[in-house]
Amino acid sequence: MSNVDHPAHYKRKGRRECIDEMIEIYGPKDVIAFCKLNAFKYEYRAGLKGDAEEDLKKAEWYRKKAKEIEIGDMEQYMNKPEDMEQYMNKPEDMEP
Repeated sequence: MSNVDHPAHYKRKGRRECIDEMIEIYGPKDVIAFCKLNAFKYEYRAGLKGDAEEDLKKAEWYRKKAKEIEIGDMEQYMNKPEDMEQYMNKPEDMEP
C-alpha cells in the first residue's frame, strides 16, 4: 500500500475499500464521475499542496479507476446481448 495505490486510510477494518462501497451505494455512473473529477483536481493542484509527482500519480490512479469501473459496468451486459443495445442507448439520467 502507498499514498497513491489503496492507502490504508481508505479501508476500515471489516469493510471493503471506500471506493468499492461507493460503487455499491451510488452506482458506477456517479463513481466514474467522481473519479474523473478527482483526477482533474489532483492534476490542477499538482505541487501546490505537496509532492507534485504524488498528485500526478493519484490523478492517473483515478483515471484508470474510472476506466476500470466503466468497463466493468459495460461487461455486466456482455453476457446478455439483448441488454447491450439498451445499455448503449440508455439516457444519461438512467441508472445502470
